[in-house]
Amino acid sequence: MVSASVLLLIFGAIAIFPDAKRSTTSTLAERWAHVKELFNDQNILEASGAEALALATFSCFNAFIIVIAIRVFHIPAQAASLFVSLEGLIFIATLFTLWRLLDSLGQPRFYLVSIAFVVAGLILLSCIWHPVFLFTGTVFLGIGLGMFNLVNVTRIANAHVDKGKTAGIFALFTVAGSIIGPVIGGFSGELFGIWSVFLMFIPLYLALAVKLYKRQHVPSGDAFLLQAVNKEYRNEQ
Repeated sequence: MVSASVLLLIFGAIAIFPDAKRSTTSTLAERWAHVKELFNDQNILEASGAEALALATFSCFNAFIIVIAIRVFHIPAQAASLFVSLEGLIFIATLFTLWRLLDSLGQPRFYLVSIAFVVAGLILLSCIWHPVFLFTGTVFLGIGLGMFNLVNVTRIANAHVDKGKTAGIFALFTVAGSIIGPVIGGFSGELFGIWSVFLMFIPLYLALAVKLYKRQHVPSGDAFLLQAVNKEYRNEQ
């Protein structure tokens, strides 16, 4: 009930509360129409959905990593909590150090590299044979999720739509992801064992990677059109 109320509150705020400049002119129907327009924007939807997946992974990690460290590896509680701190520090360090790599690689390749780090981290976290896998997986996951956040936020920031409403849609997806993530991990652990808590997210990342790879290798005619659109966009900048 609480989770549903939070989602309803955010979605309602997106649609009902207008921008300051247009508060006296826009009607409720116009605001709902604008929300529908945002949901029809594939760039915003894909970036928001990707960030929801990242937040689901992040929240699942925070919910279960300490439990796994204590119950499986018998690590003291104080030391086990350091895994959460380590992942957060690496995440922040990635945001401040790898943003130039995003410019040099471009968004599609940067996405694929970030997905590779996340998937590797999730696999390592699922190897419950030695604590070194837990440590290495935490490092990889922090780097991958940091890169993922960089490219998602960049796409949202560059969207040619109302920034306030875009931020609301983005928040809606991220809150949903943070709520759903531990639920997915909990059901997976209950059904298949604790080793599967993080593995359930891998198919979702691989599906996104396949979609991005196919888009990057479009037919020549489509590629020419895409280059023309990108050139026009850069000229407007």
